[in-house]
Formats: sequence, C-alpha cells, structure tokens
Amino acid sequence: MGEKVTNYKKWSFKFFIYIILLNLLVAYLVATTPIGFGNSQEMLMIRINVLSIIILGLFISGIILTILSAKNKEERNYQFNVSIYGYPIFILVSLILSFYK
Repeated sequence: MGEKVTNYKKWSFKFFIYIILLNLLVAYLVATTPIGFGNSQEMLMIRINVLSIIILGLFISGIILTILSAKNKEERNYQFNVSIYGYPIFILVSLILSFYK
C-alpha cells in the first residue's frame, strides 16, 4: 500500500494568493468609485460585502488547510512556508488595522 499523498499546502497557498488578489480588487473598487453618488455607493458596499465574505471563507479554509498540512507532516517547501507565515501576518495586520483609526 502506497503512502497517502495530500495537497493541503498547495491549496492553502492558492487560497493565500486568492486572498491577496481579492484584497487588491477591494482596494481598487474603493479607490475608483466616485464619492457622493448614492446608487454607486450602495453598489460598492454590496460588492465589498460579498468580496469580504468570500475572502473570509478563503481565509478560514486556508488556515484549516495549513493546520492539516502541518498535522500530516507534508514536505516543507515554499508553499508551506508562505502559508505558515502568511496567515499569521494577515491576522496581525487585520488586528492592528482594526484598532487604528
């Protein structure tokens, strides 16, 4: 019987990249939406809320996959290292920015 091969680190890394890209998309939407137009502001908020829910789902999934990767003792490579260091950095940045106004 062969050893079970898992790709948790690969998917965790992909989710991390998707999170970065979606955050850049949110920043672009905020930067390019004109202020003072009622309908565009409402649509912007809806888009940001939907993207935020997707980002949160990817974030939680990525953390779970990183934990599973470490638990299954997958080979440590750049995907694992980016995930193992990237998600805590995102948590710290989010906490810092939530207190900064």
